[in-house]
Amino acid sequence: MKLKVKYIINVFFFFSLLVLLSQCAGSKEFASSKPVKEENKIYDSMAIHHFMNGEIYSLRGNYPMALIEYQDAVRLDSISPTLYYSLGKTYLILDKLDNSLSNLNMALSLDPEYIDAIESRAEVYFLQNKLNEAEIEYNRIISKIPDNINVQYRLASIYIQTGRIQEALTAYENIFKNDNSQFLALEKAAEILFISKNFSKSATYYDFLIQFNPQNIEYLKTRADLAILTNDLQKAIAVYTRLISLQPDDEKIHENLGEILSRTSKEDETKNLLLSFIKKFPQNPKNYINLSYFYINKNEYQEAINILKTQIIEFPTNTEIPAIIGSIYSTINKPILAATYFKKAVEIFPDNLQASYLLAGEWEKMKKFDQADSLYNYLIEKNPEDVVALNNFAYSLAQRGTNLKKAEQMVQKANTLQPDNASYLDTMGWVLYKSGKYEEAERYVREALEFENQNAEILEHLGDILNKSNKIEQAKEFYKQALELDQDNEILKQKIKQ
Repeated sequence: MKLKVKYIINVFFFFSLLVLLSQCAGSKEFASSKPVKEENKIYDSMAIHHFMNGEIYSLRGNYPMALIEYQDAVRLDSISPTLYYSLGKTYLILDKLDNSLSNLNMALSLDPEYIDAIESRAEVYFLQNKLNEAEIEYNRIISKIPDNINVQYRLASIYIQTGRIQEALTAYENIFKNDNSQFLALEKAAEILFISKNFSKSATYYDFLIQFNPQNIEYLKTRADLAILTNDLQKAIAVYTRLISLQPDDEKIHENLGEILSRTSKEDETKNLLLSFIKKFPQNPKNYINLSYFYINKNEYQEAINILKTQIIEFPTNTEIPAIIGSIYSTINKPILAATYFKKAVEIFPDNLQASYLLAGEWEKMKKFDQADSLYNYLIEKNPEDVVALNNFAYSLAQRGTNLKKAEQMVQKANTLQPDNASYLDTMGWVLYKSGKYEEAERYVREALEFENQNAEILEHLGDILNKSNKIEQAKEFYKQALELDQDNEILKQKIKQ
């Protein structure tokens, strides 16, 4: 065994010596800014000895000792780019970036084409967040070694950090194109496409990744998300079913699948699966909520209410359950019951803003305007930039034709805080319409339609404004468009006939 070790070290020494003989010079020479010429080199055996010790320490991971040996070698041979590179590389490993850079600069002053030193200097620049300098150095390497994978990854990372997303995407795609074993590059490309909302292409990449790594949980979860975003529910169900087979005790995966299943039309199969999730995880309220949505989507409202009411006692701190019951009662036009459950949801969790907005809306239906106004004022006082409360309160006042100046101020603030919102633009138009400012009102509502042209209420509002401006035929055209979207609206039918 000892002979074998000695043989390995001797061979290592021999090859290292060859490298050193091509790049080391005598200890009496001083560093030069010009590349060292072969005929001027004088070799120092002690410099080689220290260099070899440094290499051995480096191989063992003892970088502080390697550093000492390299420093001793440099003192004996001050014009060897290899020694300065070794020092620079070791300082880099030890995260001494300034020391690393100075030694790498020295190595490159002696040999400007020293690729390893160029790459290490680029790495130092990258870690110092000097991305422009790093990119220049990495491109120097690519010009000489186009297939350097590590450098290609670094360049792609720089593109991302400097906001050049398309360049980063192209870089990752090219890495995988040139070497289809580089799945990390394809994964990065898929992530960029996801963030860029190119869901279809991202899904294609994830399908490819899953093909080669079918048990990767994160790939599967992201693929399921993509299926939901593209409204491909059957694909989402298939992926979550696979996830459950891989992680049968993962409660969140069951919950997510239940949420998707509640939106499908396969009645018996869906109901049985949702019931099985409740049986497996009876302490998870989301499973009962998913089952209730299954019945809501079938318009079986009482069945959904019955399921949820039994769970209010089981989950007394859950604000979502009473809020959903309130929404069901609102849908079937039972505002007193709707308000009761919305109020309960707010009592459980006062920061449930959605329930607060809906509660105010139900009070408006019951003409309990004092209570509705009080709630809106409370919400706005609590958060003066609550754009939903500002908009809804303004619209409520406009509908009543009261305090229109305050309504205009509130909705103007909502539009300032969140411009290009069709709902807020429409409310502004409606407030102005109620104030008799028809020309301004028309401008706002037309702008709202630019952002949301398939909204029956906005179309009807524009019709009303045009009608008041004696543009009768134009008004009827917008009433007809609104009726196409809301075919049971008797008021629209009457407006068209007038």
